[in-house]
Amino acid sequence: MIGAAKRNAFFEEVVERTIGGARLSKCIQCGTCGGSCPSGAEMDHTPRALFALIASGERDRVLRSNTMWHCVSCYLCRVRCP
Repeated sequence: MIGAAKRNAFFEEVVERTIGGARLSKCIQCGTCGGSCPSGAEMDHTPRALFALIASGERDRVLRSNTMWHCVSCYLCRVRCP
């Protein structure tokens, strides 16, 4: 039970600090964001995979990920998200 509370706390923290973060809780893991990303091949985790790690409470893996550094802010992930 403690693990579940920790995962929820990390997810809530990410959602709270992300502009439009409430959309993260609606992610259906379709992969459209990662498939749309022009930098996806450079990332160790696609946006979809990163959201899955966040939802799983994998704080350390998320913070060690290079995904954020390769994002070119094109917003195709947001535009194409169902």
